[in-house]
Amino acid sequence: MTKKYYRILEIPDNSSKSEIHSAYIRLAKRYHPDAGGDIEKFLVMQEAYNNIIKNSTKIKADKGKKIEVAEAHSLYKRKMYTRSSAILRNYLLNNKNDMAANLLYAKIMKEFGKLHDAEEYLKKVIDEEPYNIHALLELASIYKNIGLKSRAAAVLQKAIKWDRNNKKALKMLEELNKHQTISLKTLFRKKKKA
Repeated sequence: MTKKYYRILEIPDNSSKSEIHSAYIRLAKRYHPDAGGDIEKFLVMQEAYNNIIKNSTKIKADKGKKIEVAEAHSLYKRKMYTRSSAILRNYLLNNKNDMAANLLYAKIMKEFGKLHDAEEYLKKVIDEEPYNIHALLELASIYKNIGLKSRAAAVLQKAIKWDRNNKKALKMLEELNKHQTISLKTLFRKKKKA
């Protein structure tokens, strides 16, 4: 669809913003009704110009968003959680549906010990992307660490449903089952007579 707009403006589809603007001015002078031009051609040319400019602005905005999240991720990796969370908090105000950003923010909340907030963000990601293994593993890890082992096991089962060979999920589930088996054995152990 965009290539059509470039053809209407009579320019190649890799033209710069200034080339697009120059083509628009040139064609506006030719087709503008006040200059005796064709109104239909003028309107089509104007629509093409507006769509190209709007599309290029959207692409720039998307790149800017990706840069913000990439910077926050870089800071997270360097354990600069406060700066990373500040960037993400501002970013998420306008981009609530960016699940990668929500997941990263949940990991940061987990690092701060704000497990309830981390759980909330992870559940949001899982509601939108039930196949998101990373979110499922993070949530299972939180449940395991606070002693909610049956919840952790249930979340791990969901992760394994999506990725049967996920080593991390299988290992965590094995650890949970092993711990439960040991607890059951000690619970039902026969007492020795003295």
